[in-house]
Amino acid sequence: GEFEVVYQPIVGLESGALVGFEALIRWHHPTRGVVMPGEFIPVAEETNLIIPIGRDVIARVCAQLRDWRKKYPQAAGLSVSVNLSRKQFEDTDLVAFLKQTLQENDLPATALNLEVTESTIMGYSQVSDDLLKQIAALGIHLHMDDFGTGYSSLGALRYLPVDTLKIDRSFVTDLARDQASADLTRRTLQLAADFHLHTVAEGVEEVEQLEILREFGCEAVQGFLFARPQPLADIVSLLNTGLQLPEPTSTPGATDGPGSGSDTGRGNLNDAAGTESHRRDSTSAGAPASVAVL
Repeated sequence: GEFEVVYQPIVGLESGALVGFEALIRWHHPTRGVVMPGEFIPVAEETNLIIPIGRDVIARVCAQLRDWRKKYPQAAGLSVSVNLSRKQFEDTDLVAFLKQTLQENDLPATALNLEVTESTIMGYSQVSDDLLKQIAALGIHLHMDDFGTGYSSLGALRYLPVDTLKIDRSFVTDLARDQASADLTRRTLQLAADFHLHTVAEGVEEVEQLEILREFGCEAVQGFLFARPQPLADIVSLLNTGLQLPEPTSTPGATDGPGSGSDTGRGNLNDAAGTESHRRDSTSAGAPASVAVL
C-alpha cells in the first residue's frame, strides 16, 4: 500500500490537445520518504518481486482507466501505456494475465500500450520476439521506448510488432543547439514514417524544441514544458476541465537530477539503472496516448 502512481500528460503536436498520460511509480516509504524507482527497482528485479509489483501496477492503472471512462466522456479516447521490466519477459503467464485484466476492466485491448526499451527487446532475442508477437495478437499496442540509445537492428523494425517509437530525451535536450542532435532526430522521425510507425518525443522542456519537433513531423510530445508527473487528484481536476492544458512556457533549468523522477528514465517503474537511457516521464503518439507505469 505504499506505492503511488503519478501521471504525466502527453500532447498531440497537430492538435495541441492532451492525448493521454504516462504513469510512473513512486514508493512512499514510512521512514525514508519518497523512494525513486532507480533505487528500489534493481532490488525488485534481483529478487523477482518485480513480477508481482508489475502486475499490481498494470491492474491498478487499468482499473483507473476504467473508472475514468465511466465518469468522463472525454476520457474515452485515452489509452494506458505500461512499461515492461526486462524481468517480466520471464513471466510465462504474462499474456494470460494481460488478457484477464483487460476483460475484468471491460477494456478493449487497444486501450493498452506496453512500452519496452529497445535494449530489452534485442537482449532477449527470440524469447522477446515470441512474447511480443503473442501480446500484439491480443490487440495490445507495443511501443519501443528510449529509441536511439540501444543497439537494435534497423532490420528488426521490419518484423517486430512495434506500433510506436519513443525518441529518447538525450536527443531532444540539445535539439535547438546541436546540429548533430537535430539531424539524428529528423532522420529518426523520417525512418518511423517510412515504417508507418507513430512517434513520441520525450523530455521536451523548451518551446524551441517543440517547434523543431513539429517541423520534423513528430506526432506527440511530453515533458516539463507542459507538465511534471501529476498525482491522481490533479489528473481528476484535468479531466473535469475537459483535458485542457495551459499554454506551454519554457522552464529553464528543469532538467532532472538523479532520482528526481522527471522525464528521464529515473521515474519509471522498470527503470532498473536509474539512468536517462532507461526512461523518462513521457508517452505516446498520434493515436490515443497513454499511461505508462512500469
